[in-house]
Amino acid sequence: ISACAKGTVWAPALALLREASGPNVITFSSTMSALERAREWRSCLELLDEMKRRRIAQDTIAVSACISACEKGSQWQMA
Repeated sequence: ISACAKGTVWAPALALLREASGPNVITFSSTMSALERAREWRSCLELLDEMKRRRIAQDTIAVSACISACEKGSQWQMA
């Protein structure tokens, strides 16, 4: 997932997260970083909500990635 994030390849990162047997804050944050680089703000916010539903702590990386994705997607009001 981290390699996908570095290469801004968000779709495979999202697929890997969905296939993970026990996603955690690291896998979510890495996927959200890929989404942020691709300006996929909606998907990023959806993952942030999913973290809440799964009771996975939202770290600074995850929240920052969402804020940045919203900013890059000209969705500052969503940030």
